[in-house]
Amino acid sequence: MNSSYDFRSWKIPDLSNYLKERGISVSLRRKNEIVRLCELANELQLEVISSNNDFQDMDINRRTVLNGEEKVVVDDISTIIDWATSLSNLPDIDFCDIFLYLMNSCKWDDERLKNYKNDNGHRLFLGRHIDNVQLSGIQQDHYIYVRATCVPETRQSAAPYNVWLLLKDSGEISSGGCSCVVDNGTCKHCVALLFGLQSFCVRHKDRSTEVGTDVQCTWDKPRRESQPMEIDSIDTRKDPTLALAITPSSNHCKPCVTGINEEETAKKLKDLCNLGTNALLLQTLRTESDESDGDSGLPTLADAVKDSDRPPIEAIKTIFDHHTIRQIEEETRGTSARISSAALQFGKTHEPIARQLYVNEYVRSHKGVNITQGGLFIDHENPFLGASPDGLVSCKCCGKGLLEIKCSFSHQNKTPIQICEDSHYHVYADENNEMRLKTSSSWYIQIQAQLGVCKRNWCDFVLFTKRGHAVDRILYDDELFLEITQKSRKFFERYIMNSL
Repeated sequence: MNSSYDFRSWKIPDLSNYLKERGISVSLRRKNEIVRLCELANELQLEVISSNNDFQDMDINRRTVLNGEEKVVVDDISTIIDWATSLSNLPDIDFCDIFLYLMNSCKWDDERLKNYKNDNGHRLFLGRHIDNVQLSGIQQDHYIYVRATCVPETRQSAAPYNVWLLLKDSGEISSGGCSCVVDNGTCKHCVALLFGLQSFCVRHKDRSTEVGTDVQCTWDKPRRESQPMEIDSIDTRKDPTLALAITPSSNHCKPCVTGINEEETAKKLKDLCNLGTNALLLQTLRTESDESDGDSGLPTLADAVKDSDRPPIEAIKTIFDHHTIRQIEEETRGTSARISSAALQFGKTHEPIARQLYVNEYVRSHKGVNITQGGLFIDHENPFLGASPDGLVSCKCCGKGLLEIKCSFSHQNKTPIQICEDSHYHVYADENNEMRLKTSSSWYIQIQAQLGVCKRNWCDFVLFTKRGHAVDRILYDDELFLEITQKSRKFFERYIMNSL
């Protein structure tokens, strides 16, 4: 027996073959575990016991099915030439069928079944690695073959694996196989096909029915879906078997800085800003602090909650009354963000042009028009919410509304309707080939928050480029604003309050 094998330099297929030749089943997923198993087999000097006859016996065994009380061996899948892309005769497969197969044939334990969503097979299914699903044209003894291809997980440019399953017409999963080194129906590629077929059955419940206008029911990859999650709920582990990482919070940050001279610190920051650095943080600081008019006398959030026995939000409401909120709005009119970037500079330069084009068009078609700039509006009922719309609009025919202008830097040389061709952007073209803002866009959420805070019923959204502009009127959605308020309150109470 060779004791000098360097198993760590071997590839996983070679390691698996080494173990299979010695009669050891391989269901491990990590290379270091397989290497350790090979080292143990080598230390025990296990002899090669498998042969072609062993594989033939295994292949016959997985093709042996019950027809009543009689055992029947169905045809080898390699001998079947009649395959159909139509899946209208695919048996109904549900999660019960899958879990029974995973328990009985794949020998999954309770813990692995509980965490099946983190298993590599399920992740292959979610990654849409399964394709080219076909059914055998001939059914034998109430059984049918399903075959497909599975793109490798890491080498996606390589040739796909050929995966197959043997199903009963009731949906029961009998056996499976794959062109990978495992080839016993328990590999992650077979598992991916199982979940893929179950998902297909859910999406096409009416596949066995047929009307005159129907098209052939063939395999379609499930659409990728992205659901928003709270930060604390995002699982960033590469290895799902490891323990969850501790979620950072404000309790982990307890700086102990003493003896700070604020005047000296402000002077040093000003000197840094005057060096002309490109550091984003320093670009946001005031460099003209010594030329300012001094403290405006307006309260801060920290002032509102300081030494107050009332709940924080109620305390903020008391300090930020209607008079204070109006004063803040008046003093912030015409101000803009001090952050500098190419996209923001493009917007700052072209926003006055877009505003004037909008004003000219609006005045021609409305009566009693009044369009002014606004400052920072604070919602008295929800003082943790603020909004700075690009304009306040009112007229006799439409009442009071808002103006929100977006100058597209990335699509500055396209017309608004040409931008709609970019499916990943914020806008789309409706049936009349007019630009509309997607309700899934962050801009739409921003506008709904502005309408709720400013107590307005509509907002004219203006998209401007060097090639033209377009306007879409967005109506206030009180249910969406309530959802925004609830989530913002949760975020404020959980994170902002801890830093005040």
